[in-house]
Amino acid sequence: MPRLIGLMMLNAVGVQALGGLPVMQINKPEETLDGTETLSLSYRLLVSRMPPLRYEPFLRALPGSSLVLVGERDEEFAAEKYGPLFALHTDAKVEVLPGLTHDGILLGEETFRKVEAWWNKLDLKPRGT
Repeated sequence: MPRLIGLMMLNAVGVQALGGLPVMQINKPEETLDGTETLSLSYRLLVSRMPPLRYEPFLRALPGSSLVLVGERDEEFAAEKYGPLFALHTDAKVEVLPGLTHDGILLGEETFRKVEAWWNKLDLKPRGT
């Protein structure tokens, strides 16, 4: 905890060079590990996972063509809350992928299929053509 507070103070005055230092270790029982977990978080990674207190403008700024994927078995966030929350602020599509965990979504085959299908539907033509 002291390292986290120290890095917060340094970042507040513009010193960001130490953001890669670990500030959080996650201890999970060995039998629950599947190799996809992030068990050590740097200051930068930890802060990136913290939404700002006023997150609504960021959700409103998401293009309607955005795709949000969350694992049904996410241990960090309540997967069933994503759809209703995003629907209040954006037309972005939210999909809950069955059986996938918070880190497992990064390696799930269904994730890659969903992203590929979403990518192929995007209109990537330069504007004005």
